[in-house]
This record gives sequence, C-alpha cells and structure tokens, in this order.
Amino acid sequence: MSSSPSATSSAIRKFFQFEVLGILESVFKQKTGCPRQSLIVPKARGRLALKFGGFTNNTQHFVEGLEGFSHVWLFWIFHQNNNLAEETTIIANTDTSSMEGNNNGMMSSSEVIKFKMMEKAKVRPPRLDGKKIGALSCRSPYRPNPMGMSVVKLDKITRDENNNAVLHLSGIDLVDQTPIIDIKPYIPEYDMVLQDPLSFPILKDLIMTYSDEIKKRKLEKETTEEQNTASSSSQEDSTQCKYFAKIADWMENMPRKQREITQVHFSEKSLQMIDTLIGKSTFYDNVDDAKELFEDLIKLDPRSKYRREKCQDELFGIHVDVFNLLCRVTDNVCTVEDIEDWSQGCPYSKEELKERTRQERNAVKEKKKKHKQSQENSESDNDPTE
Repeated sequence: MSSSPSATSSAIRKFFQFEVLGILESVFKQKTGCPRQSLIVPKARGRLALKFGGFTNNTQHFVEGLEGFSHVWLFWIFHQNNNLAEETTIIANTDTSSMEGNNNGMMSSSEVIKFKMMEKAKVRPPRLDGKKIGALSCRSPYRPNPMGMSVVKLDKITRDENNNAVLHLSGIDLVDQTPIIDIKPYIPEYDMVLQDPLSFPILKDLIMTYSDEIKKRKLEKETTEEQNTASSSSQEDSTQCKYFAKIADWMENMPRKQREITQVHFSEKSLQMIDTLIGKSTFYDNVDDAKELFEDLIKLDPRSKYRREKCQDELFGIHVDVFNLLCRVTDNVCTVEDIEDWSQGCPYSKEELKERTRQERNAVKEKKKKHKQSQENSESDNDPTE
C-alpha cells in the first residue's frame, strides 16, 4: 500500500539531528586566506581527533581500514555563516548505556545550534560578475542546509592518549574549529567522473572498461564528421553524458580570473621571523614547507574585490597557523614585508586593528601625494618653455 501524500509530506519535513564527529584543527584561523577548494594548496594541513557521543575513547575502531586510502571525503558545517540563530539549546544526554566508553552512564550534554532558514533562493557567486544563480546550483556556503564537502589527503592516522583516532590531513580548505559530521574514503573508480579518460592513464582499469566504447565513438565521429546534423549531435551528447562529466554552459563560459599575483618575495625580516616562529608552529617543522604554503596561498590572491580595486597599495594580512603575514602587492609581485607572532591569537583589540588600518591608509596616501609632487616637479624642470 502506498503512503498518502500527507504522510509523505510529513516525513519530508522532519528535522534530523547529526552528531559532530570531531572539531578540525586547521592552519587557517580565519576565512581570509582559506582556499575556496581543497587540494589546490597541498601544504595546507589540519588534524581531526574523533570524539563524539558516548565514545570518549577508543574511537580508532571507527576508522579501522581507512589507513589504506590516500584521500578521504570530509562532510562538514559552514559554522562561520552569519545566519546562525541567536540562541542555542543545551540538551542533556543520559541514554549512553549501550555505548562503548560511556563512563558508567554519566550524564553528558551537547549543544544544538540552529541556522536561520534562507530567505532568498539565489546567490551571487564571486566569479559570475554579479549574476544570480540558484543556491543549490553552486558551492556557496549559504544554502538551505549549510553543509560542505571536501576531498583531502590522508597523511596518516595516529592515536591520542585515550586511543582516539587522530587523522592528519593536508590539502584542506576548512577554517579552524570546523565541525566534521562524516568521513568517507575517496575511491577514484566511483568518485571521479572523468572529462576524458584518455587523459588519466593511471586509471587503467577504468579506461579498459570503456576502451571499446571510446574507440567506437571516435570511429563514428571520424566517419560522420561531415554529417553534422542535429540528430547526430544529440546522440553524441547523450553518449558523452553517459560516460563523461558535463558542466553547465554558464560555468564553462564564465570569465576565468586572471591571477594578479605572479611572484612572491620575502623580505629579510620576514625570513628571520619564519625561522624564529617555526618552533612554535603546530603543523610545520621546517621552513621550506611553511614558505611553500605561504607562496601558494598568496598566489591565489586572498584579497577581497574591494581591496584589489580600492586599496591596491595597502598592506593586507593573512593569519596562518602561528604566523600573521603582512603583505603588499606591487605590479603583480607580492612582498611579504613582515610576519608577526600570533601563536597566542591576535594580540590587538578591534580598536587597535582599526587604528593600524587607518595609519597604513594615511601612509599610502602621503606616499602617493609625494610621488605625484615629485613627478610634477620633474615635468616642470624638463619643460623647455620655462
């Protein structure tokens, strides 16, 4: 017997509560500077200790067998969205008798945080120059359920003092304290939808599976090249979608962002600070790895559109791990002028940060003013009519 429409609708409207498996420790202490996608900054590291529910110890059993995989999927929450509800709820948990490591059924508590439902169905992705598309048609953090997913490299799995699993990750695109709600192994044969299998020779089994179809399709294309009818075109698209990935036309045609930063230089002072602070770093124990991380991040140009257009000559900061990089871009070259010790967090108050920004802005204006006066004086000296 089929269920009634009202019963189905009621089931769909139910809310589900998920357990946070662990809180990620990340090199990225704030959203500024954090990559938009995973794996594009290979040296971006993080750690995830699994502690959830009644399992206060021995969580290594949950990841038994995972060490054989090179990459994993992380499913997580956009916890820094600004549409959090004003109040949260604390729920007491006493039904832990069936859970391993339950501390004899002692009462624990969990915090339930609710997000406000989205009021608008469309968003403006940064790379579409103001064009609106549906929230579920892009990867905006603002979506009906603010969940993200990332493929990251699994470097190793260790245990803490309570035999809890600790996943050591790299290539991450998540900020510090991100709640992780699920982990799955990344399996290329199932998870990678190829655009052209012939360009991925390492996936031999997958290519062999489709090799006959590929040869057949290439032969058909050669023999019918002059017969470019709507019917044959439609058939080709159908075959293409069956085996290869396809993306929306609006995404294929969107303007590719030109990299405004092509080189990264480090001042002597900044290099000295890297040497000084590397011993305090949570994730890095050698200078070369830290420098590679900084260069990759800076070349992605973490500045906002406003800063790129209105504050081109001003210093901007990137807080990574224990380092706060102070950078300036001139003619596509970014110079790391100084690095501050933020191992204990930001040492400045909001008022002090505003004052630093004001002083920097005034210094840039004064420099531009002097440069303009110098040019005018030079032109005046070279004017033959005077």
